[in-house]
Amino acid sequence: GYLIMARYLDAETVGQLADQTVLNLSAVVAAGPPSASFSSRTGPDDTLIASGDLSTGEQDRHVTVNVSIDTEIARAGTRVGRWMLFISVGVALGSGIVIFLLLQWLVVRRLRRLSTELAGVARAGVQGRRVTMQGRDEISELAGDINSTLASLEEAMGRYETLVESAADAIYVVEDGHIVFANPAAHQLGGEPGGEAGSELAGSPATVIVSAAGRDGLLRALGAHESGAPLRMEADSADSTRRLDLAFVPVARQPGVTQIIARDITELRSQEEARREFNRNVLESQRLESLGLFAGGIAHDFNNILTAIVGNAALARIDDDRAEAIEAIESAAYHAADLTRQPRLHAAKGRQF
Repeated sequence: GYLIMARYLDAETVGQLADQTVLNLSAVVAAGPPSASFSSRTGPDDTLIASGDLSTGEQDRHVTVNVSIDTEIARAGTRVGRWMLFISVGVALGSGIVIFLLLQWLVVRRLRRLSTELAGVARAGVQGRRVTMQGRDEISELAGDINSTLASLEEAMGRYETLVESAADAIYVVEDGHIVFANPAAHQLGGEPGGEAGSELAGSPATVIVSAAGRDGLLRALGAHESGAPLRMEADSADSTRRLDLAFVPVARQPGVTQIIARDITELRSQEEARREFNRNVLESQRLESLGLFAGGIAHDFNNILTAIVGNAALARIDDDRAEAIEAIESAAYHAADLTRQPRLHAAKGRQF
């Protein structure tokens, strides 16, 4: 640094610096361009000498600067610098340890406590549970946000429980083929009116929902729940007195858990059967009406033919001596006319219907 500064100093200032420091400085103006490098060597009396040429801004002159210092002083400076480095590193490490301990005390310990309380909430359920964290820092704000989320989740769960408890459809939660929850409508469907939700049916196999004829289909539907698509099937109830419409809905992010919604469609199927029977009766009546109209048309045409026969037979009987044979023809024609009256009357009744 002294070598670099020397280019801007005159001989008097260099002498003053030499008197005020442990360095021996000398600056000599010489002719010619400066050399390109500095050099250092050990001189007599155990001194360290550094020298070099500095440009003066003029091409035909340069300044030769010589700096010398006692080697022991240089070594002491090196030792001081080394100790200063060690002290700086130690201070940095100590500061890091102190900061780590402060973070451990102020942040990590509180975060661990918050994690422990959240694990307790997860094990015991969110019903009425909250995390407690004193202070006004970011962790306390995080705890407040978590409590707000728990309150919202508890409110949503309350609405869901109310909906499930009051639902007219039977709702079952099945895990690994066994019922773990059933709402009151499920107990009524199973012949247990007034039963508490999830108490009696819990632990029973899911096949108790349907009759023996529908159990294979129910097990197949439960086995196919991993496809993610809801399945539907119809089966008789366990006592075979009602017809059930079953919907299988896989529970998200819970492998092996399926929600079964059973709806009693006995009345609906009875109404559909009654409607089909009514339609069949209407079609049968329309068919009979068509037959009656067809028979009436044939009888009418046949009666016209018979009328012509009877009329001509009457005319022939007036002029013919074979009146007895013609009278027999006329009698047969009247008898045939009597027979045609029955389809005509049936056709008339069909038009009236």
